[in-house]
Amino acid sequence: MSRNLNRFLIVDRAEPASRVFSSVGRRLGYTTDIAATLTEFVETLDDNAPTVVLVDLQSVENDVSG
Repeated sequence: MSRNLNRFLIVDRAEPASRVFSSVGRRLGYTTDIAATLTEFVETLDDNAPTVVLVDLQSVENDVSG
């Protein structure tokens, strides 16, 4: 499977901030994905293999049970 080497994953529940970071990433030539929850992060990480990950640690759920 061919993967884009410029993949940017933003992990943040704050939609306005995520949109800003996504816009910056696109301007820098990255394909961007946004994950608002830990589950979305894991799924996106597995599916898309990002090269850069921006994480708002205060925003991420700490519960990994599931």
